[in-house]
Amino acid sequence: MNRPVLLLLEGIKKSGRFLGKVQAAIILFLFYFLILTPYSLVLRLFGADPLRLRYKSDTNWQKSSTDKPDPACLKRQS
Repeated sequence: MNRPVLLLLEGIKKSGRFLGKVQAAIILFLFYFLILTPYSLVLRLFGADPLRLRYKSDTNWQKSSTDKPDPACLKRQS
């Protein structure tokens, strides 16, 4: 190909990469601030806890003992 055509194609590639980065930033901005932010505010308003991070008093958790096991009971573990 001709040198000016190759230079033109390289310029188009560079401008395409730049426009792709700008477009991605705009789309992510819109997604986070127009979709995720209102969604999280609604969840907080209704007291939802999808990750279950709040403490619940009615759990089945039991504190484990820190006693060392008896060596005789550790011999045959098959």
